[in-house]
Amino acid sequence: MIPLQPLVPVKKFPKQVLIFCCVLLAINFFQLFFDSARFEHVKSLSFVPAAGLNLRALGSMFLFPHVFALLIGVLFIWVFAPRVHERRGSVFMILSAALSALVTASAYRLLFPTHEAPVLLSDSMIGAWLGAYMRRDIWGTVNTLVIGLGWIRVLEVPSYVQLFFWFYYQLLSNLMMPEMFSNTPMPYFIGFIGFLFGL
Repeated sequence: MIPLQPLVPVKKFPKQVLIFCCVLLAINFFQLFFDSARFEHVKSLSFVPAAGLNLRALGSMFLFPHVFALLIGVLFIWVFAPRVHERRGSVFMILSAALSALVTASAYRLLFPTHEAPVLLSDSMIGAWLGAYMRRDIWGTVNTLVIGLGWIRVLEVPSYVQLFFWFYYQLLSNLMMPEMFSNTPMPYFIGFIGFLFGL
């Protein structure tokens, strides 16, 4: 299932979302293909060290561990973020993303104080925006490309089904994590807490 757009589209697609998606693609394609040490500064979940907020960890909100996670992330931002932006504006989008990352990282550190973890908080940011979308539109419908055995159709699918599929894609994404994160407990937790925060 590939979401295309909500059945009731936004009045005007926000250029901020377009720019953000382009920036995410540019940053991540550079990191994935040209920077061999791309995750060296985010291996440990020291998001709120004693010295203060770790801004490099905050920057990991823009990093995805592999191409599949990047494409799914940008797709869900493209489809669902415009509605959130239309209702709440740019300031809400920025604050909700940053606060979600902080809450998620802090909760993860409390749950797994002895483990290193990927501070790849892009899932937390997307989860927060999905949560804000679902808060009012969970019973809405989304035009979705559905691929079956020998057929492809565009169907109207309930928003909550898309939410289930986002979590399913998170599960698939976690199976493809880079080797340095292979022993990370429950990376799924990052997107889940982000979603609860946004909701």
